Amino acid sequence: MYKELPLFPLQNMLFPDGVLPLRIFEPRYLSMVSDCLKNETPFVVVLIRRGKEVGGVSRLYEVGTSTKIEDFHTLEDGLLGISCRGVSRVHINDYWTQDDGLVKGRVELFEEEMPLTVNDEHLPMIEFYRAVIQDENATTYREGLIEDWNNLQWLSYRIAEILPITPLSKQGLLEMTTEQRVEELRAVMQANNLI
Repeated sequence: MYKELPLFPLQNMLFPDGVLPLRIFEPRYLSMVSDCLKNETPFVVVLIRRGKEVGGVSRLYEVGTSTKIEDFHTLEDGLLGISCRGVSRVHINDYWTQDDGLVKGRVELFEEEMPLTVNDEHLPMIEFYRAVIQDENATTYREGLIEDWNNLQWLSYRIAEILPITPLSKQGLLEMTTEQRVEELRAVMQANNLI
C-alpha cells in the first residue's frame, strides 16, 4: 500500500532504529516538522544520489527509512533541533518537488522479514560492536540506543551505521536482506581485521 510522505534528502544514511539529530532552518523543513508533529506522521530520510541538500535535489536513491520525530528543542544558535529515530525501510516509487521546495514521495513499506536470531557465529560481531560503543566518545550514541541484542536485523543495522564506510556502501547495506547484510558486514570486518 502506497503512502504520500515528505522526503528529507541527505548526504548521509539512517537505518531503522537508528537515531539522527537534525538542525532545521529551511522554511520547507520547518513546515514539514510542524505537520509531522501535529499529525503524528513520519517523513523519509533518503540518500542523495546526485545534487545537494540545500537549494534543491537532482536525484535520490529508491530506498530510504521512514522516520519519526522523538524530540525537539531550540539550539544555542536559535535554530530548531530535532531528534529522530528510523522506523522502517521504504521503497520510493516516485517523487516530486512542491512549490514550497519540499520533496514528497509515493512510498511503500518493505515486506517484513522473518526475524533471525543472533547465534554463536555472530559473537565476534557483537564483541566488536560492544567494544566500539563502550568508548567514552560514544556516550551520546549509547544514550539513544534501544537494545535488542538477540535480533540479527537490529545488530546488522547497528554495525552498518558505525562502520567507517561511505554513504553509498551504507545505502547498499540498507537495501539488502538481513542475511545478505550480515555476510557483507562480516566480509568487510574481516578484510579490515575488525573481527
